[in-house]
Order: sequence, then structure tokens, then C-alpha cells
Amino acid sequence: LEAMSWMSCDIILRLGQDGRVLEPHKMHDTFFGQPMQGQRLADFMAVEDRVLLQEMLQKAAETAELQSMPASFELAFADVRTQLAAVSVCGASTHYLLGVSQVDHVPKQEAIHLNSLQTIDEEVSSRADSAR
Repeated sequence: LEAMSWMSCDIILRLGQDGRVLEPHKMHDTFFGQPMQGQRLADFMAVEDRVLLQEMLQKAAETAELQSMPASFELAFADVRTQLAAVSVCGASTHYLLGVSQVDHVPKQEAIHLNSLQTIDEEVSSRADSAR
């Protein structure tokens, strides 16, 4: 299962029942921009996706079926849109395999620039409306 996941995902994480990354891996650290072992994955997600992640993992545990959802990560260097796929794995201790596939990203510098342009556009529009 894990070998098949690697073919379609950028990274595969093993999460404990508490949502923490169980194992160190250089690819995880590179993707997220910092060491991930012991970190709660939800802490890196957009606030609105945190509850959805927990619900997806719970459903994966209850159904023993692959679950999927879109999610956004707010990382230090970029905002990253992804597709997540999770399955519950039973053994000595239950954990989850979570595949992460990057869909899109906006580097922080570019995000700041885009926000600045939007603010300028709004200000110009506001001044034009006031002038009328």
C-alpha cells in the first residue's frame, strides 16, 4: 500500500492517532521547511482545514477505506494547496498513512506582492469612486 502511494503522492506521512508525524524523513522536512517528527500536522494547515483533517482521519479509522480531501498548508515560505489521501493502518498501534500531493503554491514574497497590488487596486478604485 505504501509503495503504491509513493507513485501518486509527493510525500507520505505516518501520523499517530493524535495527528503527530511519527517518523523523521528528509522529504517531509524539505516539503514543510522544517523537521516534522513529533509535529502536529494540523498546526501547519489553514484553520478551516484542521477540523476537516480530524474528521477525515476518524472516517478512515471507522471505515478502513481510503479517504481524501483538499487542504491548504500555511508554511513559512509559501501557501501550499494540496490533495490529501489517508488510510488507517492497524497493527501494534493504530496509525495513519497520509499521502500529500501538491496542487499549487504561492511563495510568500509573491503572496505579499499580490496582496499589495490588490490593496493598490482597491485604493485606486475607491479614489475613483470618490472623485465621481
